[in-house]
Amino acid sequence: ISRKIKSLFAFSLFSLLLLGSGIVVRNFLLNQIKRKIQAAFDYSHLRLSLFPPSLIIEDIRTTSLSPFFSAKKVTIKISYPSLLTKERPLNVFIEEPVLRIFETLGEEGKKGRPKLPFPLPFEIERGVIKGGEVYFWGKKESLHSSSIKAIFTQKKNYFSLQAEAEENIFFLSSARQRLEGRVKLLVEGRGQEIVIKRIAFNGSDFRAKAEGRLINPPQPELQLKTSLELKTGLIASFFNLPFEWEGEAEGKGLLRMKKGEIVFATNFESQNIILNRVPMGTVRGQVHLGGEGGTVEFNIQKRASPQEFVRIDFSGKRVEGLGRGFHLDPIMNYVALPWPVKSAVWGNFTIKDGKLEADAEFQDESLVAENHKFPFRGRAKISWDGKKEFTFSSQDLQSSFAVVDVEGKAEVNENLTIAIQGETSDLKEAREFVSLILSKKFDFPEIRGKGKAELQISGDYSFPQVKARFS
Repeated sequence: ISRKIKSLFAFSLFSLLLLGSGIVVRNFLLNQIKRKIQAAFDYSHLRLSLFPPSLIIEDIRTTSLSPFFSAKKVTIKISYPSLLTKERPLNVFIEEPVLRIFETLGEEGKKGRPKLPFPLPFEIERGVIKGGEVYFWGKKESLHSSSIKAIFTQKKNYFSLQAEAEENIFFLSSARQRLEGRVKLLVEGRGQEIVIKRIAFNGSDFRAKAEGRLINPPQPELQLKTSLELKTGLIASFFNLPFEWEGEAEGKGLLRMKKGEIVFATNFESQNIILNRVPMGTVRGQVHLGGEGGTVEFNIQKRASPQEFVRIDFSGKRVEGLGRGFHLDPIMNYVALPWPVKSAVWGNFTIKDGKLEADAEFQDESLVAENHKFPFRGRAKISWDGKKEFTFSSQDLQSSFAVVDVEGKAEVNENLTIAIQGETSDLKEAREFVSLILSKKFDFPEIRGKGKAELQISGDYSFPQVKARFS
């Protein structure tokens, strides 16, 4: 019995010494962590807990302004078995963290790449974030994510993160609309490079999936392969595209961001795009956006009609367009002009500060009017000041009712001057066309058959004088 008591006493003493040694090592490590934290963070309360061994920090915040990190509470735990390993991995629980990043500008950006503040020289076996928020302000864009929950790990220079953010708002200063929705992501990273293995954005009228990489989060360089489903009106508003857009489209593309500049290129396809209140049928095309402008190309198929092509280049308040077999109805709707023309055009147009200039060639083979729409063949120049003044001219313009030279100027609701001369075959149709395009009823005599005609329409816009001579 005496030997058993001595053995039990020796074992208990050894256990106490081992436990005491573990407590000493644990306290040493926790105090080491404490010193590291105090070097980079401010806080309101910090305390050590023995069972389980942990460090609890309340109201923690970085001393730096960008990036700035704060949290309501951070709990760092280390298990007794971990004390005996070389890496000594930690378990970290972060409640209501907030990360704010301002893009570095000027001389500060030349001093080197700022790094996110994580000074702890330990691996993170498991990290949990609840109720997080992220803010980013760049030169032209900003991001706010909230209601974030995440799980992450860190081993030396490597980390992985799986997160969900219920509310996300992305905004460009040049845009009239912002993107809002829910985000899920899975990323891995080493140092200042983050590999985005999967990111999904789901909004009420915008859905996207992407993968790519982000370099240097404080001064982000981003490249993402994207897959999109969206309402065209949203993307038009977001990137400040010209004209009025409706309908939905889908496509795949590439988004890049460097030094605050975003470049986005994608193909797209749609069955229901409406441009300036004109249904466009089946549309396939490409979009390239960068800086203050971009390019949109359309291949348009309307039922059994020949394919139309249009390219629109825009920058600031200037729009340039090139069309092949394109019907001008959407453009004329944009500048609020009646357009009783059924013929497509080959040519170009510009819109600057709301003013339209067009140089077009009509190439209609059939010169037969249909449903108050008239065919044309020949070249024409059209201009519109965006307010009241509309001018047009053409030489040897062929239509279903005449082959004429036309010079005209109209100031809506004020004055007009129109000169038409040439071979007229159907004055009734001529009267109908002029009445439709000027939204004004004219009482031309109804003369059928061929002949020479000279028409002068001038004076008050509502009550113009008409002089006609026929031979």
